[in-house]
Amino acid sequence: MPPARLTSCLVLACVLGGCATFPELDAEISEDAKAAEPLQLADNRTLLSAGSTTTLDLSTQAALQARTDALKSRATGLAGPVVSLDEQQALQEAGDRLQDGTLRVAPET
Repeated sequence: MPPARLTSCLVLACVLGGCATFPELDAEISEDAKAAEPLQLADNRTLLSAGSTTTLDLSTQAALQARTDALKSRATGLAGPVVSLDEQQALQEAGDRLQDGTLRVAPET
């Protein structure tokens, strides 16, 4: 089937599926909910503008700066290597020993 025809079939299936009714879902809505007034959307500009004009006092600024510095310090400490050089060497040696052992053939019994 050519790609254009396949795409057309998929679009048609989606459109038909969107037009379908779902009585099971409609039955779940109570009569009170059906009769209720539609919700009114609230203007959120008042909430957003209040957040942009908020100022912090000096003690809050100092506390936030201290927390920021502590988190940056912790992140710096976590950024180092996970496995130390000694551990890397021990892992490499163990891997070499295992690899040498796998090259041997077990004697037949």
